[in-house]
Amino acid sequence: MKTIFLTVTILLLFGALRAMDKQEVLELKSRYGFKVMRRQPVNFNVFSNFDSSGTQVLLYASVSIQNDILQFEKSGNVYQARFMVTVSARNDSTAILQFTRKHELSFKDFKRTNSRTESQTFVYLLNQPSDSLQMKTGKYTFLLDIEDLITKNTFIKKRILELPTDFLRRKASDICFLQHHPDSSNVLPLAPYVTHLNYNTSYTAYARIKTDSGATTDSVRIRLFKDNVLFFKSSRSIDSARPTATILYTLPADTLTEGDYRLEFDTGKYVLKKHFSITWFKKPSYLYKYDLALRPMRYLLSEKEYDEANHLNEEQLAAWFKSYWKKRDPTPKTQFNELLDEFYARVSESNYKFKTRVQEGWETDRGRIFILYGPPLKIENGRYSIRSLPWLVWEYGDSLKFIFVDKKRNGEFILSETVQKD
Repeated sequence: MKTIFLTVTILLLFGALRAMDKQEVLELKSRYGFKVMRRQPVNFNVFSNFDSSGTQVLLYASVSIQNDILQFEKSGNVYQARFMVTVSARNDSTAILQFTRKHELSFKDFKRTNSRTESQTFVYLLNQPSDSLQMKTGKYTFLLDIEDLITKNTFIKKRILELPTDFLRRKASDICFLQHHPDSSNVLPLAPYVTHLNYNTSYTAYARIKTDSGATTDSVRIRLFKDNVLFFKSSRSIDSARPTATILYTLPADTLTEGDYRLEFDTGKYVLKKHFSITWFKKPSYLYKYDLALRPMRYLLSEKEYDEANHLNEEQLAAWFKSYWKKRDPTPKTQFNELLDEFYARVSESNYKFKTRVQEGWETDRGRIFILYGPPLKIENGRYSIRSLPWLVWEYGDSLKFIFVDKKRNGEFILSETVQKD
């Protein structure tokens, strides 16, 4: 069990947190010397909104918790975690709210309890319009406290928010991102991230604006820029006869690559802007460097093809690599290449499971078979045999088997035999 204390300072400009990179992004040094981008184990977002009448303040919080930092214990056929989430806010010495919820998680698969790529997200409406919450201009401290009820360990994240003007005098909320299109419930499905979104993941941009009474209908122009170049434009009709109107725009996840973006909602009277970035946080390490990515491709290329690619300069290799995988993309109209992702995910898993003192996991016989055929459907384990050399049999149905033997009894299993039936 690990204890993490994260303290963060953020400036709130009516409802959105202007996050620093380190709050949502964890830079880790890979074993190859370069940095890789990963998610923080705990993410915390707060959004201030007004209700449909435009007269009351609503506060939402979204929290994501990485599975690996929670303690699970076995209960019957499942593994359970129990924890309590508390979100509190203060203005100087005055407490303005405290919100607490208890949660339980249950998994049948033990591997999920140790996952560093899977997180659980919880969204809370911190107050009700009837609470008459009064938040004036000033500095507010929002504190997230996660208590593991099994180990009693605590995870803390603190944010300092500054409100430049009275909420209810503003014409609109800021733009935030939702996990999905809102349903009929009162809780906005707020994403736990402020500015750093996951690659190949759908998000809906949201803002609430106040309308001029007496109007009939109006429209909002939507513009999406990448690196200050117009990438997409559209418009949305809104009903201006009501006190407030909601603007919703689903980001085109299929067409967005990694990089920096700016989203604008233009009402004709004012423009709401949101800067954000798209990051592939689950990107396999080998995809950060083309020369590194080329190495396991020897299993896919002829000796001549591999030698030719291996002698290209950095720019040529990048172009060749992109072209090779683009031709094999099962969904060529989207940016995400499922085949590329699967291949290098298998490379990463092979490195984790099968590496030796002198070889990367993908270079071993088990790594090669795992990459080309995927995980075996069945494994016969003779690792601790006392009547023969240690052995393993990987089965891929009734027609294909691979037999590995640890001839030197050093944990390095060599492919001894392939059994293939017609």
